[in-house]
Amino acid sequence: MARKLTIKLACGSGFCFGVKKALRMAEDAAENHRGRIYTYGAIIHNPQVVAQLEEKGVAEIYSLRGLRRGDVLIISAHGSSPEILRKAKTKGVSIIDATCPFVARGHDFISLLYKKGYEIIIIGDRDHREVAGLLACSAGRGKVVTSGKEVKKRLKKSRVRKIGVVCQTTQRTELLLEVVAALLPKAQELRVFNTICDATRRRQDSARELAVCVDVMLIVGGRNSANTQRLLEICKEECRGSYLIEVAGEIKASWLRTATKIGITGGASTPRDLIDDVIKKLRNMGCDLKFRSEK
Repeated sequence: MARKLTIKLACGSGFCFGVKKALRMAEDAAENHRGRIYTYGAIIHNPQVVAQLEEKGVAEIYSLRGLRRGDVLIISAHGSSPEILRKAKTKGVSIIDATCPFVARGHDFISLLYKKGYEIIIIGDRDHREVAGLLACSAGRGKVVTSGKEVKKRLKKSRVRKIGVVCQTTQRTELLLEVVAALLPKAQELRVFNTICDATRRRQDSARELAVCVDVMLIVGGRNSANTQRLLEICKEECRGSYLIEVAGEIKASWLRTATKIGITGGASTPRDLIDDVIKKLRNMGCDLKFRSEK
């Protein structure tokens, strides 16, 4: 008799609002514009979705050099620097700004802090394009930190008059609190903008709650996706059998050998059909699977 496994799907799995908006704008451009269409970098961090857009005529570029008048340039959901936008406009291209509204809010806060003369701290991954855009808005005044310990290294002065904080939208609340606690003794005035996306926080909370009560946790999403990597970190804290996969074919039977409960979650840029493929794959691996979506 086949061993029974229960599959549970975390709340909020699948595209977030900002990703849906960006993809809708890219698909509208592909349908309605006959000229060349580009995204500056990957529009979202999911290689399968990027490949699908390329098939529709939306190409990915990392330099403005080859652009010419009449082209369409889509700014990705991660946003971009003011300088990139300025240079693109001088080339006479049509710009479609698909920046996530939550990312754009961070740009506004950075600009405000810059004008008011604050020392600017950005909490996030240095190499991520969202952080690069935030840093560019600070006109070189911003410092990126990834932990509370790093605060001492990045702030040389023992006491700073005014410090302002903005966070990458996909970071963890625990990290924000850790950095703020480290900054408090250093600041005469500390202004904190909690720019972590609410949907990201809810997705992380749901993944953690599910990981606690399963034997195997599958995190579906692009390996280049910051929010998906964050989900993996969270799930590993609660479930040793946590694995990040981009597609269903990466699932290994050895992961499920002793499991009775499997949890699934997906990053903000993971399409629902990839999650459905994972569920189908599990059903086809010879086990009697009962599927239940978490409320």
